[in-house]
Amino acid sequence: MRSQVDFGLDEMWTEVVEDLGKDLEDARREIEQLKKERDSVKEGFRGELEEEKTKNHQLRERVSAAQAHVEALTKDKQKLTTNVEKFKSQLESSEREKKDLTTTVRNLKNQLDIAQTESLNLTTQVGNLRTDLGKAQTESQNLTTQVKKLQTELGNAQTESQNLKTEVKNLENELKGALKNNTDLLNDVGKLCTDIQHLTTQ
Repeated sequence: MRSQVDFGLDEMWTEVVEDLGKDLEDARREIEQLKKERDSVKEGFRGELEEEKTKNHQLRERVSAAQAHVEALTKDKQKLTTNVEKFKSQLESSEREKKDLTTTVRNLKNQLDIAQTESLNLTTQVGNLRTDLGKAQTESQNLTTQVKKLQTELGNAQTESQNLKTEVKNLENELKGALKNNTDLLNDVGKLCTDIQHLTTQ
């Protein structure tokens, strides 16, 4: 016959088995919970990874747009430089024309002084030279008219020269602004490249 000790051991083992069964169920539930948490974390990381990929793509598009903008500004700068050189050449040509006109006017004034002197001398000559004197006076008047026309043309050339100088200054200011914009854009591109490097290394 089994003793009370045996019955006591059976009860004790039954309790131990039941406790172990409960611990096993608890462990299984905990494992399932951990699996769910693991799957949730994976989904979270997958979402963050997709978001980072999207950000990287957008950054690459911005860098491409910035590079295109820089290239366009470089072309504009080259065009402006060419235009400035053309205007400088035109200004130099205008300066040469102005000097030539000044010399011509000076020569005409000298010729006019000579003609007026000759005219005065002719008035002291005999009457049969009065006809020649009238011709000389007419020629003198024509020279005066030519001098006035040349003076008007000289004034126009000087005005045009001043306008060209003003236009060149404006172009130089625009060129400086374009260069500053180029520098700012290059800085932005550098920052974008740095950001992309940081993102790709994380």
